[in-house]
Amino acid sequence: MSPRIDHAGAFEKAVRALVEGFRRELPASGHEVIFGGRKMTMEELHALLDGMAESFEAVHRAERALRQAIADRRRSVKGHRSTFGDAVVLLKHHFGKDSPALALFGLRLAKPRTPLTAEAKARAHAKSLATRKARGTLGRKQRLALGRPPEPTLLVLDAEGRVRGAAVEKPAGPGPAAPADPEPGG
Repeated sequence: MSPRIDHAGAFEKAVRALVEGFRRELPASGHEVIFGGRKMTMEELHALLDGMAESFEAVHRAERALRQAIADRRRSVKGHRSTFGDAVVLLKHHFGKDSPALALFGLRLAKPRTPLTAEAKARAHAKSLATRKARGTLGRKQRLALGRPPEPTLLVLDAEGRVRGAAVEKPAGPGPAAPADPEPGG
């Protein structure tokens, strides 16, 4: 009675052990045996057993080839994606980005953006104002209204840390001119 083998991996292991045992213990010779209800030589029996083992090996070769093909595809997909993107850009340029002809190439048209409701607009505006306040963001006119900070002065120090020469002030740049004194009598 043969042992019960529930899955293909265990059966393959049993077949390989059987084939190895036959090769080791019962080498191929001209002796005839009755096997499976028919008469055959040991060479024919070895060929039959080798065929069983070869069927498992064929599956393993196919699995290795599949894994290799999948790895090759994964490596080439990056280039394929780039080529696909270039083809889409070409088609949109040729037909127009909203053309129904793009559907002939399997491309979907861009869905138009849903306009915001009045409530959503108000919420978005309040959020943007709160963000500007939290970050201290000012526009150009708001910054000008604050006035210019005083320009820094340059002090040249000697080795002992004493001021050497006079402090040099940076000349005032262009800006709002100070009002001129009115001329007397005029």
